[in-house]
This record gives sequence, structure tokens and C-alpha cells, in this order.
Amino acid sequence: MRPTRRWLLGALGALALPLPGRARAAAPVVAVADLCIAGTGYHGFDGAAARLARGTALRLAREPDNRFDPNAVEIRDAAGVKLGYVPRALAAELAPRLDRGEAVAAEVVRFRGDGSAVDPDAPRFWATDWAKGHPVVRLRAEAPWQVDARVNL
Repeated sequence: MRPTRRWLLGALGALALPLPGRARAAAPVVAVADLCIAGTGYHGFDGAAARLARGTALRLAREPDNRFDPNAVEIRDAAGVKLGYVPRALAAELAPRLDRGEAVAAEVVRFRGDGSAVDPDAPRFWATDWAKGHPVVRLRAEAPWQVDARVNL
């Protein structure tokens, strides 16, 4: 079977090699937001949900050609399955950071309705499309983000 362009781009993105002449970004350690994945009903979330657990690392990928949102940021599992998107208002803030090469990590920290509380270490919580059992994803960056709290959803 011949590799597709999508598979090749995903494999290259998973390598996370720095661009020539650019230093590798520092490891993301500061919690900047918790979010629910938007658009789960339109992508591969249902098939991948059983593989998700607390601590599962997820990949963020820009989708600048998205016809609905030029700031779109996909959320994919380790196998490359698109689970959905970062909520639109947060993506508007996140996309320029990713475009500049800032390191932002994503991982599952809890599940909606599992009895756990919102973590006080997460400065903001973004709830869009969600249902009981859906994962809450934590974004971590190199440094705290200076943001206008009024855009929080």
C-alpha cells in the first residue's frame, strides 16, 4: 500500500523536528487552559474514545485552510485520528502561537461526569460540545498566557 499525503504529513508532524536555524522550544509545563473537544460528532472521536485515558497525550495541528475557521486547531490522538477541534475562541488565541512555533502540549486530565472537580491549577475552562464521559483536555505552554478573561466561554 502506498502512503497517502495525509499519512506522510501526520508522520512528519509526529517527529516534531525543529526547523533549520530555529532553536527547539522549551518544554510546555504551565497549565494555560482546560477544554472540551469541539465537533466530536463530526470526526473520529467515537471510534477513538475507548483508547483515551487520563494522561493520554494528544497532538495539536493547525488547519489554516479550514473553510469555517482560519484559526482552526485540530486535536488528534497518538494514532493520528482526528477527535475534533480546540474551541473557536481559544483557537483564535492558540493558532498564532502554534504558527510562531511555540510549544503547546495537550493531554487528557479527566472526563466529564466522572466526579472530579475542575482543577484549580487550570486558569480557564472552555466548555463547548461535551457530554458525560467526554475527555477534558489540558493545554500546557512554556509560560503563562496573558489573556483577556472576558473571552472565556
